[in-house]
Amino acid sequence: MKFLAFCLTLFFFAGCNKSDYIPVHGGGGGSKEKIIGTVYLFDDLANDAPDSNMTVTIDGTAFTTTTDSSGKYSFKDVPAGTYNLTYSKPGYGTYRLDTFHVVYNSNDTPAVVPAKALGTLSTTTVTDLFISVEGDTIKIIPTINPAGNEIIARGVRFFYGADESVTGTDFLSYSKQFRLKKDSDPIKVSKTDFYDAGFSPGATIYVRVYGDAIFSNDYIDLTTGKSIFPNLNPTTVASKSFVLP
Repeated sequence: MKFLAFCLTLFFFAGCNKSDYIPVHGGGGGSKEKIIGTVYLFDDLANDAPDSNMTVTIDGTAFTTTTDSSGKYSFKDVPAGTYNLTYSKPGYGTYRLDTFHVVYNSNDTPAVVPAKALGTLSTTTVTDLFISVEGDTIKIIPTINPAGNEIIARGVRFFYGADESVTGTDFLSYSKQFRLKKDSDPIKVSKTDFYDAGFSPGATIYVRVYGDAIFSNDYIDLTTGKSIFPNLNPTTVASKSFVLP
């Protein structure tokens, strides 16, 4: 039910891009404004979790608050400017929303932060990894614990690099999130997907797999331009390699 509410809220922000870099308008016409927002919290399998007690901070300022039982939060008397917001709660990967603009108009309405659905750290560990090349297809087979099932799948994500030290924070490319409905399942990736990611035929590519929460809390770090995945489970196995056809 909460996920449906989030989707309906998201509909009204359909023009936002993935990182929510949008201007919003405060009200009152004065030098300071009110900011309001909502978070919807879930566990790593997308089940409802309590929406309260998530800390929301405006970076570089003294403004900090926590969400109420409905996931709502607010700030008062925020000067006009451009801000970064950080969302944190024990058990959740820290999420960051960059470049939130607070400007003014003549309406006595608050600046509204787009609603966010955030999840807990993944409880899915990777216990084995096998890779084979079959023609133009690379078959990646992770084994996870606990296993997913037909009702609730568990998320995994692949990270690719040029050497065995590839990790979820040091990589050249990454996959979408895949959902496993059992403890091990082959995932087929076309060689053209690796070409599109910038790899060349004959390259040795190393793969590392992590369990990832259904809500990844992922965002783009504007300083480095890299994607950040805060909810990865660090318990995994060593990377494996293959030669790209």
